[in-house]
Amino acid sequence: GRLMKYYTLGLFSVMEIENYEQNKQKLFNLAKQVNNSIGVYYENLDMVVDNYISQWINLGFTEDAILEIASYCRKASVRDLEGLNNKIQKFFKLGLVTTEGLHSYLNQIVETDNEIQSILDKLGIPRKVNYIDRELYKTWNSWGLSKDLIEYASTLASGKTMQYLSSILANWHNSNINTVEDAKK
Repeated sequence: GRLMKYYTLGLFSVMEIENYEQNKQKLFNLAKQVNNSIGVYYENLDMVVDNYISQWINLGFTEDAILEIASYCRKASVRDLEGLNNKIQKFFKLGLVTTEGLHSYLNQIVETDNEIQSILDKLGIPRKVNYIDRELYKTWNSWGLSKDLIEYASTLASGKTMQYLSSILANWHNSNINTVEDAKK
């Protein structure tokens, strides 16, 4: 049974197995903290440690990073281990396995959301930033449009929709207008 457990956990060397056994209590404590953070309770934590915590640690995540992602999930209303696992896999694909990397990434998202919120405010749209707004903004950036140009277009589109603003920016992109001065002409 133990050999099957080690196999399932991807522990194939004596060193990996010894490390797992030495840190088992730490993993269980981390599992309790993660569960508390996202608001779930499991009487038996073996499944949580085996199916999630150990695998996340094996991916290179630090304990602090796992707890940070769990806290992020709680704020984003992700309240189950599978949802948390999906977020962890996303962060792993982005190479974000430490708290420093996560903070940098999340601060960048907040900064971008603040820029988008400023655009919504200029348009007179009284709501929070959503996924569609982020995708539009990402597209405008991929076109090489500067923040200043996007901001200028948002003043021209005051009282209109994000779609209207997007059509202005698309026209400018197709006309190779890349500066505020060119747009004013």
